[in-house]
Amino acid sequence: MPEIANGVHKVLYFRKLGEAANAAKLVFQTEHAKSYARDRESTPTKDGNVQGSAPLEDEVSITAIQSKDDPTFTMLEDSIVEDFPVEMWEVDLADK
Repeated sequence: MPEIANGVHKVLYFRKLGEAANAAKLVFQTEHAKSYARDRESTPTKDGNVQGSAPLEDEVSITAIQSKDDPTFTMLEDSIVEDFPVEMWEVDLADK
């Protein structure tokens, strides 16, 4: 019988892309959600419409209580301001 996934045991870990450092979690995470989207466009031609699509984009929404001294929060904030990529893993702590 399939087991139900309990989201309370799932946390996100982050690190700067390509950095050899261990990934770290954002402290005091309360919830997160993932979504995927792909823009589609249609270009009219004399022979009919030509369909095209953009690359798949993923978005993660995180809710957490901000800690005053969380280096992971600082790294995530810096990634937006300084425009560097970040790796992210969703880890289910209930898995053995």
